[in-house]
Amino acid sequence: MLEADIRPDNYTYACVIRACSDNFDFGMLRLVHGSYVSAGLGQDPICCSALVSAYSKLGFVHEACRVFNGIAEPDLVLWNSLISAYVCSSMWDIGYQMFSAMRHSGKKPDGFTLAGLLVGIADSSLLSIGQGLHGLSQKSGLDYDSHVGSLLVSMYSRSGYSQCGEYQKVLLYFRKLIMDRKKPDSVLIATVLASIAQTANVVPGCEPGRMSPYVYV
Repeated sequence: MLEADIRPDNYTYACVIRACSDNFDFGMLRLVHGSYVSAGLGQDPICCSALVSAYSKLGFVHEACRVFNGIAEPDLVLWNSLISAYVCSSMWDIGYQMFSAMRHSGKKPDGFTLAGLLVGIADSSLLSIGQGLHGLSQKSGLDYDSHVGSLLVSMYSRSGYSQCGEYQKVLLYFRKLIMDRKKPDSVLIATVLASIAQTANVVPGCEPGRMSPYVYV
């Protein structure tokens, strides 16, 4: 394309950036970054979002943050990318600070925002914050998001609710989904069953009209 003197647009650069991250080619990513800045696309949201995600995937979170800070008005996708990058890099506290800054800027979180934070809550020390995120998901109508729901169940399971016998709290969200005729995905079902298994609180039986075993929850 370049040899044919065809100028790449923002979509072209975004595709090349993603290819660099998929191939874990940091050197080429830096070259492409410099090229699109020279092309006057340094503030393009599509390129910037791809670049933040690429640097994050390769573990260069500070580079991702540098790109983010150069954007006058980052959109929700960019906020989500950076929050997720910090959480996945074991910098949950900074990720949560970014989340607070995002809300202060007037942006409303979506399912990707909450999922990016919930995945980092791995023990009871952060449970109170996780419960706050759970409450926010309910107020925002995001508690029916299957990914968010799965992470909430997993969070409560990891944080000791199952082990201390309060498995009802782990299953509360799942039961609410069923009662409201929402269809849980396989990931959420597997998480719920794992939580039940930790408590050994199962009632074997047979589904009416069939001989196959099933479990009450």
